[in-house]
Amino acid sequence: MATPPSQLNPRASKACAHISINYFTILEARRREDGTQAIRQNHNLFDDLLHDDDEGSRFFLLAPHAFDIFHRGEYDFTPDEYSSLLDRFQDLLHGYKYSKSVELQLLALHMLCATVHHWSRLDDADNIVSTVQDLLVWFTEMILKSKIQSWVVKDRLVQFVDLYSQEDPLLSWWPEMEEEGSPIELLAHLAADPDVRVRFRVATSSARVVDAACNSGTDPESLYDLVRRKLCNVLSE
Repeated sequence: MATPPSQLNPRASKACAHISINYFTILEARRREDGTQAIRQNHNLFDDLLHDDDEGSRFFLLAPHAFDIFHRGEYDFTPDEYSSLLDRFQDLLHGYKYSKSVELQLLALHMLCATVHHWSRLDDADNIVSTVQDLLVWFTEMILKSKIQSWVVKDRLVQFVDLYSQEDPLLSWWPEMEEEGSPIELLAHLAADPDVRVRFRVATSSARVVDAACNSGTDPESLYDLVRRKLCNVLSE
């Protein structure tokens, strides 16, 4: 008799989830290649992600593998599905139980990185855009108020800003905030982080942000000026 996934150790559970999700993804891709109607088994995956128990155990188990599928372009989620997924993250991040969860913060950044090519090209009036921007505001405020202590989360956030800048070189899509909260100001704040691994990531990512603006065919002088002023101020303090 097979052991229920809930009774497996965490490593075995993750391996089981990874194999199952990839199996249904490959099966659907093969059906599409054959010209037959796709069975959309991965919609069941979305159901499991969005209708989990209060503990969130299934969400934490399935989400990393689901986001890898999104990143590889092997699943065409609908706007409603993506909007529901964003709402799920909003509920968990703002709830008391997971508000300081490093694992959840990394999952949220994993999701944003995996789908940046999708949401960064939507119309500004789209509801998905405003929800993603709410997530970015949440992360920015948490960093500026020093409420995120994990160097791994900070490092992943810098990687996200780097990736985002390749999609939106002028950083025009980033939400406006009452206090300083632009991507460059966020990088400048993290440039003074106590952990050298975060500072190193900021140094390389800042250069890539300016390079992305150069390659977009626009004049990056104002962006370069902002990077230079912000980072120099941090280094001189």
